Amino acid sequence: MNSTGGPGVIDFDLTNTPPAEVANTEGGSDGYSRHKTDFSGAWRALRLFIGLGVSVLRVTAGLMLIPHVWAKFMVFGVQAVAANTLARRGIEPALPIAYLIMFVESVGAICIAIGFLTRPFALMLLIEMLVITFKVQLPNGWFFSVQGGGAEFPVMWALLFLVILIRGGGHHSVDRAIGKEF
Repeated sequence: MNSTGGPGVIDFDLTNTPPAEVANTEGGSDGYSRHKTDFSGAWRALRLFIGLGVSVLRVTAGLMLIPHVWAKFMVFGVQAVAANTLARRGIEPALPIAYLIMFVESVGAICIAIGFLTRPFALMLLIEMLVITFKVQLPNGWFFSVQGGGAEFPVMWALLFLVILIRGGGHHSVDRAIGKEF
């Protein structure tokens, strides 16, 4: 293959094919004909689908996190999260960490969903999910169905936030609209 046709154009070597039998051919310096195929439209479509997929992933992750943190605010409250979730597992200082977790999960979920400050919040949520995975869930095992819950879902969340951290807000985000990919 020769890639002298510019971006998105790939030359396929059609060895021993007479130029009269091949449409859109050029003679190569080696005497063989070359058929130029333009894949720029396919690459644009692929980039569009990848961009849309990353945006759907980002919006879904943000929106799925909102009901999770909503229960912490409406049912439990910060004191209960600190006492029953953090202090019970030996995570101290429980109250400031509970405030931090609830801030990152609530504001971070909204920011991830709309694509604003995407990478900073994805990093904070990735760190939170890694702590949950290794400190809380992994000692119970892998599968989430075990007593106390396993590491299966926190690892999935960590991987989602890792992808969002790497890709950023993407084309359909506030970050891109304001011209700042943090």
